[in-house]
Amino acid sequence: MKVSFNTLLAGALVAGINLGLATTASAQAPTVSANVPTQPAAKPFAVKLGVTFPTDGDVKDEVGSTWFGFGLSYDIGKTKTTSPVVYGAYLDGTFSPESGKQASTYGIGPAARYYFGAPTAPIIFYAGGGIGAYFNHWKSSGFSENTTRLGGKLFGGAEFKQGFLGEIVYNFTGNVHGSALNNLALLVGYRF
Repeated sequence: MKVSFNTLLAGALVAGINLGLATTASAQAPTVSANVPTQPAAKPFAVKLGVTFPTDGDVKDEVGSTWFGFGLSYDIGKTKTTSPVVYGAYLDGTFSPESGKQASTYGIGPAARYYFGAPTAPIIFYAGGGIGAYFNHWKSSGFSENTTRLGGKLFGGAEFKQGFLGEIVYNFTGNVHGSALNNLALLVGYRF
């Protein structure tokens, strides 16, 4: 009997919160028994690009008010098929386009999102959050500083049946040189 990595991980999570574990799998495709509320995500990868806006006035004045942003994510699994919770990992980044004066932040960690409505609808709305390590850099006016902080993000968006998506994200990245690099991001992307 062959069991996929995603099935094992989902089972370990369920067992960890004392819900019980029972998985079955075949050589053709993994299946999960009815009492385990997890299954593989249909389109696990997402790539997103867009713009970010720092929320700290000092940061905006020093390194600009509009930055570039990106996001990558991989979904490990999901719960039930109606209004599912999808969980996985993310890597997000923002950086200023200014030459000579630079600021950037990169975050990596686990995240989860909840879908509202039927998964067969042409547009599905979702909301979620994540927590992780944020690597921050700020170079300007004769100083350069790098920090690593515990941070997180809250996000919401809309996903089209074809895989295209639009997302708004607020990133809590921590401080560098006494100023917060927190930012609001507007992203578009594709899930496959």
